Amino acid sequence: DKDVQLAIIGNGQLYDDLIELINQLGLDCAVNIIPYSSNPFSILKQADIFVLTLKYEGLGNVLLEAMCLGIPIISVDCPSGPAELLSDHYSNGKDIVKTWEKCERGILVTPAQSEDDLTSAYLSEAINYLFTDEKYRLEIIRNQKRYINLYSTDTILAAWIEVLNKANNSCEKRWDFEPKLNVIYGAG
Repeated sequence: DKDVQLAIIGNGQLYDDLIELINQLGLDCAVNIIPYSSNPFSILKQADIFVLTLKYEGLGNVLLEAMCLGIPIISVDCPSGPAELLSDHYSNGKDIVKTWEKCERGILVTPAQSEDDLTSAYLSEAINYLFTDEKYRLEIIRNQKRYINLYSTDTILAAWIEVLNKANNSCEKRWDFEPKLNVIYGAG
């Protein structure tokens, strides 16, 4: 009941199968497959919602990128990654959500156990909810911005300078000259 377009970025080994499925379902007007791009940000920044449906994830860089762009996120609560980034109260993957759950920086959805598993209905519910609750969408964006700012170069550099100043103040002076302090910070 909504005018929603799905954009899938990439052209992996399932590309042909995906095209065939889209055509079989008559969704060619609603689903766009965009070839892989080393810089997908111009496409991503147009999104109203970012949905991650992987079965396994390490550190979800793509989730951090969506946060940087201010895109509300829905992610499968797969082992390791999404819960740590979207929630301040994650439980190290021990208690995966049962349906879907609102978090500070997005929504976590229970992972499907198989292709026939009806838990995909929870993903649909979460998407519909996020499209209808504008207040929560704005709250997610604000929380994402605060979270990302914790890791900005300025914030990290200020923390290092504070550590170095404390160390310098607690050390006995060992030189007859004032040492020059050079700080090199590598983000990444």
